[in-house]
Amino acid sequence: MNNASSNRQQVDIALLLVRLALAAVFIYHGYGICSAVSQFAGFTKMPIAVAWLVGGGELLGGLGMLAGVLSRIAGVGLAIIMFGAIVTYHWAHGFSITNQGYEYVLTLLLNGLAITIAGPGKYSLEYAMASRKTVG
Repeated sequence: MNNASSNRQQVDIALLLVRLALAAVFIYHGYGICSAVSQFAGFTKMPIAVAWLVGGGELLGGLGMLAGVLSRIAGVGLAIIMFGAIVTYHWAHGFSITNQGYEYVLTLLLNGLAITIAGPGKYSLEYAMASRKTVG
């Protein structure tokens, strides 16, 4: 294996790990929001319809990251949701997560953008489907 292919494999594994981390967080939180949408809407002081969009966006974005399907779109969507969370809630609490600040949410936003820029990598359904089209 030459150096270029070794580096590409490392990048593909790194992209998979970022996607799996995002999937775990967003599936968990998206499901939680969708399971208690009225409580989430009350806590965040947002309309129920917006709470459904946030919860559904997190859940579907997390599933997209897990499978590696439409992951660039999922990355943008998740980044937008996290930007909204920073602006509407976390910014006022400063940077530190110990004070409910934006530190963690910013990390999720930037990871979503990383997948948007780089794509899902080789270990994804998106890659498998594209490979199948070129072979068949």
